[in-house]
Amino acid sequence: MKKHNYGSEIINNAYSKYFSKQKITYEEFIILLSTNDELIFYIGDIKYQIIYESDNVVAMYVTNYSESREKNLNIVRYGSLNDLLAKFKIEGKNIKDIWDRISFD
Repeated sequence: MKKHNYGSEIINNAYSKYFSKQKITYEEFIILLSTNDELIFYIGDIKYQIIYESDNVVAMYVTNYSESREKNLNIVRYGSLNDLLAKFKIEGKNIKDIWDRISFD
């Protein structure tokens, strides 16, 4: 696998863990989000995908993979990453509050 250089050892290490589907810390997750890159994580059979649609729109795509079929459940758009992190809820909780349940495979 080719190693990428993102200009920072902290970012390089976080991406290395992320791309090898290892658990990253919440702080590493925030660092990777600050690069405006699309990130994907899972809780059970539900896939959560953070996408920067434009300069003013950050979206959370939620997809269910139940019964080996992909079903788009929801797309929620926010004006900024801070809004998404503060307002998007999974089972009534922020991403940070359920971090121990998140996987990257």
